Amino acid sequence: MARQLSRREFLAGAAGLGTAAVLGACAPGAPAPQPGPAELKPSYGGTVIYGTFADAQVLNPILSTDVPSGEIIARVFDNVVDIDPNNGQPIPNLAEKWEISPDGLTYTFYFNKNVKWHDGKPFTAHDVKFTIEAILDPKTQTVRKNLFELVQGAKDRIAGRAAETQGVKVVDDYTLQITLTETYCPFLISSMSFLRPLPRHLLEGKDINTDEFNRRPVGTGPFKFKEWVKDDHITLVRNENWWKRPGGPYIDEFIRKVVKDATVVVAQLKTGEVDIGGIEPKDLAEIQREAHLEIRKYLGLSYTYIGYNLARPPLDDRRVRLALTHAVDMKSIVEKVLLGEGVQMAGHMPPASWAYNPNIKPPEYNPQRARQLLEQAGFKPGPDGIMQRDGKPLKFTLYTNSGNKVREQVATIAKDQWKQIGVDVDIQFQEWNAFLDRLNKTRDFDMVIVGWSLGVDPGPAFKSIFHSGEIESGFNFVSYRNPEVDRLIEEGLKVPGCDQEKRKQFYWRIQEIMAEDPPYNFGFAANTIVAVNRRVQGVNPTVFGGTFYNIHDWYVTK
Repeated sequence: MARQLSRREFLAGAAGLGTAAVLGACAPGAPAPQPGPAELKPSYGGTVIYGTFADAQVLNPILSTDVPSGEIIARVFDNVVDIDPNNGQPIPNLAEKWEISPDGLTYTFYFNKNVKWHDGKPFTAHDVKFTIEAILDPKTQTVRKNLFELVQGAKDRIAGRAAETQGVKVVDDYTLQITLTETYCPFLISSMSFLRPLPRHLLEGKDINTDEFNRRPVGTGPFKFKEWVKDDHITLVRNENWWKRPGGPYIDEFIRKVVKDATVVVAQLKTGEVDIGGIEPKDLAEIQREAHLEIRKYLGLSYTYIGYNLARPPLDDRRVRLALTHAVDMKSIVEKVLLGEGVQMAGHMPPASWAYNPNIKPPEYNPQRARQLLEQAGFKPGPDGIMQRDGKPLKFTLYTNSGNKVREQVATIAKDQWKQIGVDVDIQFQEWNAFLDRLNKTRDFDMVIVGWSLGVDPGPAFKSIFHSGEIESGFNFVSYRNPEVDRLIEEGLKVPGCDQEKRKQFYWRIQEIMAEDPPYNFGFAANTIVAVNRRVQGVNPTVFGGTFYNIHDWYVTK
């Protein structure tokens, strides 16, 4: 939930995490490359403060689901396989290289022998196996089990019938072999880029769900954890012994500062209290007048949507969902709220994705059609103008996270436009972590405005977000069920040879089905707009890397 993310924040930078999907607290994306002056040379020292209005939830990579947490996790923990920020392809990281068997089922990973945990202990293949086992452990409260469920023996491990997973074998201290039961096309780009190993020597035998490690993490990444003052800030410091560069990142400290809302982010960017922050379109002109600030922006792999809880009748009736969708003028919202800094979405795939179906057109704003659909569903106007059926008025409660001015405006506009077709909607704003609990734990909502920050491969996100098997413990908190969509999702993940053009056919068809049987009003993909203090050099966002992927290369001018 867009993490928009996550926008990505929505999420800024979540695509760079390699996750299947992340919930974003604000609108996503980040901008085109604009390097600093050629004469400037990187130097060590200085602090960079990032201002945002959503705090992290948990700093354990296998437990987190939100972009704010992910922004810290990706600085503290390295992943096994990384993603090329320019083309989205898998590249070596902790794993220096890998081999794939001719049948496509066995992956052998060879790890760098010079990696150390932040406490000085050596990193080994045993840590990677420990992390996969922890994900699959039935006691671990993670939504990521689906990323490894096709590993041999994973289903027995998840069900508690096995203490270890048959298909995960340590060959030696720096070699790991993973065997799958069937072809899984996104395994490298999704599963192994998501996998940020945990230190076995610190967590073995402990309750991974509640351990203090989740608030004071120890990783192998470019930054070490220093402190977390809840709802105020998280401070990371340079890992001088980082295996990828002697001396570590250039900056001494990275502080993720939590402020009240987007208005405060803008104010503190102007005063210099924060160095970098995502801004909303309405603030763009104001920021551009500040000589010490520069802008980066781009359309990434994220979007903001209105989700319908199909477990709450009458939202289980597709005619009602279509009516609610046609009643909202999303094109006008993009023009007036985003000031044109985005595009209306036609479905789950953002235009930047290779799986985007250009033949699906965004739903048109048509209040008359919306009323007709409600009438077809058995609703008639009541004495107060609110549509009703069997004496029950058509009333819903809509939730979104507080502090996000764009989402607040979308909620207000949608409420007014729903009223015009006879639907009464109450809006509730919640603090980010309380809002996440409502979505992921209690599922106590009718409609939500949130966002997704997606990974490079479409398959895992489609599965974790829309497959009916993910309703209980995955990201399908809207309880969407469509047997044909389930089948297409499953087949798209295991196309023989993993040919992208063949896989695309499955995802195009899913988008066609969802245009008629929508789980969401798919809303819009917004440009991520990031303001950066000119004293901070090296910030170079990309579609696949996000904003923070190269933070180890940022430096502060004196």
